[in-house]
Amino acid sequence: MAVDSRVAELEARLRRIAAELKAAGLMDDVEIFPAAIDHPPLAELSGRQREILIRLLNAQRVSLIASELYLSPSTVRNHLTTIFTKFGVHSQAELLGLLRSWR
Repeated sequence: MAVDSRVAELEARLRRIAAELKAAGLMDDVEIFPAAIDHPPLAELSGRQREILIRLLNAQRVSLIASELYLSPSTVRNHLTTIFTKFGVHSQAELLGLLRSWR
């Protein structure tokens, strides 16, 4: 099987999986997120940083994020500091303003 056809088959499978996740309501949080291809700092985020950022965009506070992810608040703040650095901002307000301006 040629590489191109394998890639096309994988893309088709991923689209079907995404459609099923969306139908189940599991993709609702992802839709508020700007496309990583359009904004390189998003592609640099780890899975945990991405999860924290999505929760932040959903107006969750650090204490709630920490509780729901079974992390300490200081660990969540450390992740946020790393996220701020990647985006070149210094606060949650700056980060949220930047991300909301991308929509």
